Parts: sequence; C-alpha cells; structure tokens
Amino acid sequence: MTALVAAIALAGCSGPPDPRAYPGSEDGVSWEEAAARYAIALPSCPTKEFRFDVQPRLRDHLVFTFMASKSCVDGFLTKYGADPAHPGLKWPRDDNFPPFGADKSERYGWTYDLKQRSALYHGFRTPNGSSFWVFVKQGAEETVYAYSLTTGYPN
Repeated sequence: MTALVAAIALAGCSGPPDPRAYPGSEDGVSWEEAAARYAIALPSCPTKEFRFDVQPRLRDHLVFTFMASKSCVDGFLTKYGADPAHPGLKWPRDDNFPPFGADKSERYGWTYDLKQRSALYHGFRTPNGSSFWVFVKQGAEETVYAYSLTTGYPN
C-alpha cells in the first residue's frame, strides 16, 4: 500500500522545466515529449531562438517558433506536406489582417510587419494527423511561428 501511494505521488510530480519552454507551458514536459505527442521534429539543419509551449488535455495545443535559413524552412514545410511555393495566404495584403490573434502575439512575443513578405501555410500535417498553421516571415533567415489546430495524439 505504501509503495502504491509513493508511486502515485511520484507520478504527480513534474520534472524540471525545459528552459526552451515559454512561461505557462505544461510543467515538466520537454520539447521531446511534446513533439512526440504531435509526431513532429525540428529540422535537422541549424536553428536558433527556438521556444515552445505545450498544454495538457482539454487545452491541448503545441506552439513553437524558431529561426533558420530559407532552404531549411522550405525543407521543413515540405516534410510535413506544405508547399513553400503555394501558401494559403501571403503578405503584404490590402486588409493588413494579422495571421494570429493579438493574444498569441502578446503571449509569445510574436511580431508581424504586414508590409514585409510573409506567408501562412494551412496544409501542414504530421504523420499522426496533427495539423498546424505555420506562419513564415520570409528572408535570407526566416522566422517560423507554428500553432497546432489538432493533435493526432490518442485520447
């Protein structure tokens, strides 16, 4: 009985926070654990300024950002079924409609210059069926903002 109580207590404890996680990300969940839920991996080419936020069930989502070369980002998009040459939306646009709401911009520090070339990809899917919107601020070095719409993680 004592062993059972100890096992339950340990199961409820969270591990150390992942230093790459945004504040408020699910306690003790590393990028590797979060990425496994969504069957996604960062590109194998060099990236920088990587951050992520994962939330537990009922609020379940995965958000991440990184910077990399254009060829790296294009390969990342292609790997998950998005065509870098054919995004769902492109900027600049006449309506100056931002790709994500102010809540995400404020929470994650995501910035948009809607007069700068950028694109939003809708067809980004992982092998387990997770889907994402991926916004790319284009240039020689590109910034990627990704927000999950669904998770393929089993219920």
